[in-house]
Formats: sequence, structure tokens, C-alpha cells
Amino acid sequence: MELEQFEAELRARGGEAEVWLVHAEDAQESLIRGAPALKLQRAFWTRGAAYAFAHAAHEERRWQHYHVFHLLADAPWVEGGDARTAEFETTFGRSRELPSVVATASELAAVLEAAR
Repeated sequence: MELEQFEAELRARGGEAEVWLVHAEDAQESLIRGAPALKLQRAFWTRGAAYAFAHAAHEERRWQHYHVFHLLADAPWVEGGDARTAEFETTFGRSRELPSVVATASELAAVLEAAR
């Protein structure tokens, strides 16, 4: 999704909305660093869609762990271009202490599932 479409989707939702982000844990990088290395995979407008994606991805690749986070997206954040911290929601795979994750509106829009 393009950033402009993301902004339009937010306006259609009253200017703000919760967005759920699915991060995959890079097992090799995590071993090297000694801490979880997370990579943003997809983002969704609903918690259910994020959970379904993370669960299905974990079922396909049992060695890979998926973590769901959420954040409140709003028009000022999109316009400002700053990164925003997402809050941890749940884990599919081995549960462990996770680092904070941040995303910019552009990063989120690039992996956001379009509303249907």
C-alpha cells in the first residue's frame, strides 16, 4: 500500500486506527546477537488477521517464531514521519523477552494489507 492510500484509509476511519504488525524472528541473527532480531513482515487493520497470518506462517515454518505487536496510527504521526513504538501483543513460537519495535508510517504502509 502506498503512503497516500494509508492516509486515506486512516481518514476513512476517523483519523486514527489500531494496526497490528507481524514480525518474524531471524533465528540466525538472533543467535549471533544473543538477542531476538525481529523483521517486520506484514501489518493488518485487525487483530484477527494478524493472528491468522502469524499462526499460518508459523505452521508452515515451525522453526521460525512470529511476534504480533500493535500501535495506534493517526494522521499527525503519518504526516510527521517519525517512528512510533509498537506494543507487544503475543508470540507464535518460543516466547522470550523481546526488544521494543518501532515503525514509521512509510514502513507500515509498505507491508499493510489493503482493506477489502
